Amino acid sequence: MPHEAGTPLIDHMSIEPRIHCPRCKSSIVPKLALNKRATKPDRLYCPNCGRTLKDFYNAWPAAILVFVAIVCVIYFRFGHS
Repeated sequence: MPHEAGTPLIDHMSIEPRIHCPRCKSSIVPKLALNKRATKPDRLYCPNCGRTLKDFYNAWPAAILVFVAIVCVIYFRFGHS
């Protein structure tokens, strides 16, 4: 089927996913912020008021590091004879 002049080629893909921001109550398309290296998503935020709608931060590596440090301190402080 040939394309007619004046009609969009892809009209069904122009629909953007809109959500309602809980803070400013407006219908928005959330913006994606990347980490400092621009390799992983960091958060979704409202472009109107700046509220973070979803945070992609993974705290497990830092929590494991703190746990290992506490165990090492306890071992060398009290477990070493």
